[in-house]
Amino acid sequence: MRNFTFACVAVLGVVGCGDNNNNMVTPVKDLSVKASPDLTQPLNGCNGLLNCYIDCNSSNPVQSCFDDCDAGATQGGLDLLNAFGTCIDDNCYNTMNTASHNADSGKPYCDTMSMDPTGDPVCNDCYNRILGNGGACKGAQTACANNKP
Repeated sequence: MRNFTFACVAVLGVVGCGDNNNNMVTPVKDLSVKASPDLTQPLNGCNGLLNCYIDCNSSNPVQSCFDDCDAGATQGGLDLLNAFGTCIDDNCYNTMNTASHNADSGKPYCDTMSMDPTGDPVCNDCYNRILGNGGACKGAQTACANNKP
């Protein structure tokens, strides 16, 4: 009997929805899409954000993937990753900073237009130098790695 009552209420509820004779269809919210940010998951620190970017680069390199990563990150995580990226740019890519220039060629160590900049031995050497012990970006790298989840 209880199921019959619920069925009647459900039918009456559906029949009564949007029936005001103006023939306007009431839009139904698509609940199958992923909420951004996904509030079922804890927000990511810099470490999680960086790993999310790596996943996007390898499996789904579209802007919406990176936007989802940003939406799921803490402000501190975003700030630390920005500082880490700026350090790398300043030391290996920046055309205005003499520290990022190869003394032999006068050009930046890494080419921003390259599909695989670290595939170039000179650029790869720059990364190893700035991320190694005592390197210019080692502190920013460590701060990002320690900012979890």
